[in-house]
Order: sequence, then C-alpha cells, then structure tokens
Amino acid sequence: YAYKADPANGISGPKPIAEGWSFARGVLPQIHSCSPSAAALVRRNMDMSATAAVADGYRAVKRAVESVYGCMGISCAAVGGLLDENNANAYYPGMEPCHGPLAGYAAATDVTEHARIDLDQAELEKFVDASPPQWSQALDIYTRGAHSQKSQGLRTLAGFSTGISAGKADAPLYQQFVSYYKSATYADEFVRAALGGTGEFAQAADVMRAECANKGSQYGNTWMYVILEMEDALDDCRAGNLQANDRGVHAWDEAWVFYAGSLEGIAGSGAGVQPYALAEKRCVNFGTCTGAGGVSGTSQVNRRLLQLFQEGQGLLAAGRCDEAASVYTQISQTMAVPMMQGMLRYAYKADPANGISGPKPIAEGWSFARGVLPQIHSCSPSAAALVRRNMDMSATAAVADGYRAVKRAVESVYGCMGISCAAVGGLLDENNANAYYPGMEPCHGPLAGYAAATDVTEHARIDLDQAELEKFVDASPPQWSQALDIYTRGAHSQKSQGLRTLAGFSTGISAGKADAPLYQQFVSYYKSATYADEFVRAALGGTGEFAQAADVMRAECANKGSQYGNTWMYVILEMEDALDDCRAGNLQANDR
Repeated sequence: YAYKADPANGISGPKPIAEGWSFARGVLPQIHSCSPSAAALVRRNMDMSATAAVADGYRAVKRAVESVYGCMGISCAAVGGLLDENNANAYYPGMEPCHGPLAGYAAATDVTEHARIDLDQAELEKFVDASPPQWSQALDIYTRGAHSQKSQGLRTLAGFSTGISAGKADAPLYQQFVSYYKSATYADEFVRAALGGTGEFAQAADVMRAECANKGSQYGNTWMYVILEMEDALDDCRAGNLQANDRGVHAWDEAWVFYAGSLEGIAGSGAGVQPYALAEKRCVNFGTCTGAGGVSGTSQVNRRLLQLFQEGQGLLAAGRCDEAASVYTQISQTMAVPMMQGMLRYAYKADPANGISGPKPIAEGWSFARGVLPQIHSCSPSAAALVRRNMDMSATAAVADGYRAVKRAVESVYGCMGISCAAVGGLLDENNANAYYPGMEPCHGPLAGYAAATDVTEHARIDLDQAELEKFVDASPPQWSQALDIYTRGAHSQKSQGLRTLAGFSTGISAGKADAPLYQQFVSYYKSATYADEFVRAALGGTGEFAQAADVMRAECANKGSQYGNTWMYVILEMEDALDDCRAGNLQANDR
C-alpha cells in the first residue's frame, strides 16, 4: 500500500492510505528497534494523519524497510517484489525484489556481479603468496580479471585505479591523494611496480613485493573506489534523475559490496579479502571489537559502517542528498580507522628496537601508510613527513625515530581527520590480551580538538574548581570562605595522591620548573615566587590592596587572577617541563 497510496501512481485515495497505515503500525516498533531513522521515514510517509500521502515516494519507503531486513531476521527472497496486477510476469517499477543481505547490508539493486571482485583479489593474494611467487599470473588476474562480469567485459582490480571516469575524478578525497602522489593512477602504479619488481621494488625481497602488491590493491585501488562510488551516488542524487543509477542507490550499493566482497556472506564472517575483513582483523589487535573485552564480535568500525550505509541508502532513495552527503563524510572518516590501526601495528613491528623487524612488517607498514598519508598531510605536512620518513620502505633505516614518534604524529591529526582515540584503540600485546605494548596504549581525547597521547582526564577537570570559584565570588553576597576553600583545597582534579588545586599552580612549583625563563621574568618583576597566589588570596580575603576594595573588584581579581595568573603561568611551566624531559632523553621521564 505504499505503492498504491503514492499519488504519483494514480491510485491513491483514503482506502489504500488507511490500509497502508494499518500494516505499517504492525511493524513500526520492530523497524524502530533496528533503525529509528528508517522508522521515522516510514511513519512520515505512511501515517494516515500525514499532510501528504507517501510524500517521499514509495521507493523511499521500500528502501527504508529493506535496510532493516537483516536486523529483523527476514530476507529479500522471503519478501519478494510487488507484481504488476496487469502483468504477472513483471514487477511494478521500483518494486522488484531486493538483493542480499551481504555482510548485513540489503542492497536495493542487483550488485551480485560487483561483489565478486573479491574473488579476483583472493586469486591475486594466492599467486603472490605462492612459493615461489607467480608474478605473471598475479598480474594477469589484476589487469584482466576473471570473476566480476560487467555489462560488457570484466571488472578488474586495476580498473579501480586506471578506469576512473571524469565524473568520479573530481571527488575531493581522491584529488587529495592525486595531489600528494602526483599521479591520477598512483594506486595502480604502486601495485604494478610491486608485481613487476620495478621502481622502488627493483631490489626488494619477494615478501615485500607480495605484501605491497596485495595490500596496495586492497587498500589503494579498492578502498578509494569505494569512496568514488559513494561520491558518484551523491552526484546522481543531486542530478535528481530517478533513472541515474536509481537516484544514486545503485552506486551506493556498489560501494558496500566492493568494501565487503562476496566472501563475507550474509552476516559478514570476516573471512573475506576486502577492507571489511581488515576492520575485523584490526579490532582484535586494538581492542575495538563489539564483544567481550573488545576482542570478540564484529568490529566497531563495521557495525558503524553498516548503520551508516543503511541510513545513506534510505536518504538517497528519498532524494535527501545533503543528508546523505553528511552520512558519506562519516563513512569516509570511519573507513580510515583500520588503515590507521594497520599502520600503527606495523610501525611497532617494524621498529628494530622491538626485535621483530624485517622486510615483511616494513612492507606491510608502508602499504598501510600509503593509504592514509595524503589525509595526514592535508592536516599536518610535518606529521606526514615524519610518518613517511619512518614508514617508507625505501628509507635508509626502518622507523628511525621510533614507533612512539609515529604514533604521536598520527594522533596529532585525529581531530582533523574526524576520528577518535577511542575508535583507534591501543595495540594489545599478542602474548597478553589484557595489556598493551609499551607506548601503544590508547590515546585520550580529543579535548578542544587536541588528541592527548597520555591520560590527562583528571588534569583537565581543574576547570571545575575554577567554575566553582567563579560561582562563589559572583554570588550575592559573595561567598568568600567557600571560594577560598575551593581555591586552596580543590575538589575535582585528582592526582596520584590527593587533589590538584588552583593555589598549587602558584605555590607548588617544583625546582625543576622554577628555572623557566618566562616564569623568572614574572618573579623578578613582582619580587615573589608566589606572586599569583598572593594576588588571589588578597582579593579573596580583602587584604592588602583590596582592604578597601568593592566586592565586585575583589570578585573580578580573584577569579581572573586565578585564571590568568596561576593557570596561565602553569601552562607555560608544563611546556618547559616537557622540553626538559625531552632533552634528558629518557623515554620514561613523563614519556618524554
């Protein structure tokens, strides 16, 4: 009755509207439990009280409910398609049976052949991992294909880099990579060089060539083509033509099956060879799976991506292109997480200091680094330069600055890249799943856009003391004793022993910090090492220069004296302390 109640079909009226609403009420709670956004779309279109019947069109309703089939435990085959009442051999347009699910995603269009591209990837992997490697057969499957049929000829892994159409080529993220690598076919060139033993691979060991050819195809060619298919879907949607890839839904479906691949099966087994499988592997390494201890169950990345792909499919079907574009942004950011995890894992393994290094982890690390370097560079050229200097397989020494330096560099751009410390997690010790490798713990943040590399959660809470101080001095009348108490005793910022205090930012300066030049400049001027604290206490106590001052003057000076006297200078002193630790060259000194 979504079809019959849609005025565009010339059948609508009170009867089909009422029937449609009656049926919708029978499934809306289940739809909502799987996807509130899908349920909202269904209700907006099917509710008999709506201003207009099926306002987004019956196709949008169909796509919305198909997005939750997997969650509800039903299949496309079980539901079927709506047959034309005047032609039992045909379906009403747009009411054909859906396809899938594949790794939980119910495609609205037929992408069966597209999904089979992973069979080419599996063969490529088999050939390069053979002993000895079968380079010519690997090149053949890469360039000619074998399993994924197009309307004319075969789809190929090479074509994901060499066959990018003009319509796709203007995608901003792709252009970011093109600009960084100075080539529109950067991904293909890397894979071909690895297969052919040319360029940077002229003297490379077979294991390095094999790793880079395989991962270059997976996370260079295919990863980017998934991005380009989503961009294509958005372009089709904005064109507003239902016939253009069915308003972008077909291209969106293609993106998912290229990401997952046919080997993942209905539920997503993690046994495939596409980026979906990478997310499943890395979540075990980094404690970011959805099950117990973060090391079992589906990866957080793939669970999130499935939700976003389903949401985007419904939005595209409804022609809500701007909202779909927002979903795409979240997808592209989330897709970067396993790549980052892969690079960090092999930064650790390739660092000779850990006794694991060798050609294989170096090649793997470089393959993953290539997949994120352009994005890192767009956020911070200096961070990208450090990563490349350490991870490039052509470097004179592997991870010369140490894996910790690589980790800090990439963590500095998490906020800019739209990913979080929690999403990436930390590299778990393979011999002790309850511990992280030293220096590979999860970072913390971001806070105001800054991703802390160490746990400073309690430190950040000092502002809660400041907020209370401000509240007490601004009260009418001012509560001077309570203000002094929060200033001197603290309440919210825990240290290893006791509480951190605002007063301590002036009175508790250690000898190691006290020789900071800027601090000494202030000490010399005010002729006191605790000049900031003395000012605040005088304001709170109504002594010294505040003996005859109005309450408002005391309040302003107590509050701002603490903020911009005590705290401001302590920020300076912490940076000076960081530099001292670094110069000491001791990795254990406040982790440099």
